[in-house]
Amino acid sequence: MVLTRKLLVPVAVKKMDMVNMDNKPHLFSELRKNKAKLQQFLDACRSQHQDGEANLNELRETYRTRLTEAEEFFVRFRTDIEKVPFELAIEHWLDFHATASGLDDACEIFKILVSDSVIRLEDAAGQILTLGDQAMLGHSGYVDEIRCLQTVPLRQRERMVSIYLQFSRHLAQATLGFVPAQADPDRLKVEKKTIPYDEFLDFVQYLSERDALMAYLMYFDEPSMTEVIDLKVSQVSLRECTITFGQHQATYPKHIMQRLQDFITDKTADELVFQNRSKEAVNRSRTYRAFKTASSKMTPPQELTPTRLLEKHHK
Repeated sequence: MVLTRKLLVPVAVKKMDMVNMDNKPHLFSELRKNKAKLQQFLDACRSQHQDGEANLNELRETYRTRLTEAEEFFVRFRTDIEKVPFELAIEHWLDFHATASGLDDACEIFKILVSDSVIRLEDAAGQILTLGDQAMLGHSGYVDEIRCLQTVPLRQRERMVSIYLQFSRHLAQATLGFVPAQADPDRLKVEKKTIPYDEFLDFVQYLSERDALMAYLMYFDEPSMTEVIDLKVSQVSLRECTITFGQHQATYPKHIMQRLQDFITDKTADELVFQNRSKEAVNRSRTYRAFKTASSKMTPPQELTPTRLLEKHHK
């Protein structure tokens, strides 16, 4: 993996680079117009003040000075922290924040993530990954890799995701946004669904692998029950994490496609993805019964159907 670091350039320099100095007459004309408009704005503001003009002038200078100082500090700050190893940021959070926040399992979770190479501390060339690298890579890949740990129970995987996202929020705050925080990509993808994400997870754990995968495909996009039942292996692109349903191409999270890959390993391109024991299409009524049974085991019991998995809020 080859990473190219971004050169940090002060805002003022960037603005100068964007100016075409060969077009000076037009430039100066626009500057005069903007100056006149600014003066009109200031006059309108002054008309609202009966006194205190001198105080405003002093505060204006203070404001501009502090902004310049902050910008210069931020450039120096980013230049320094982009060289800090990513693992030191994790260590700092675990040492000073996680335990204080009552996240007693955070150390064990990060130990597992590092041991299982979900979180990588070096790149392919053996170079230590830094906060500068992390700012470019983002966190979403780590979140998806956590959910790909199929040997870890579903609820534990979700706990690991939650802990990691709390760390990402702290890192964004500590680095003044240099390393952006990460929202949960799965929750974002289904945020318009009428069935809450946590409710869906409670439901899907009571389904067989086949029925669970059918539920995931419907919940994380909007194929009809018929399109899922008729789905063939040839419509699945594991490399692109997409499935083609008619004219619509649906994109799914990596962890869903990984489970689907394991499920279709022994099937040929022209075979149905979801089959019964006779290698025929799954019986629709049998799937409805499986969904009904799983729904009854939820806490509290619900009634989740294929149709409900597709429903979205209208707002």
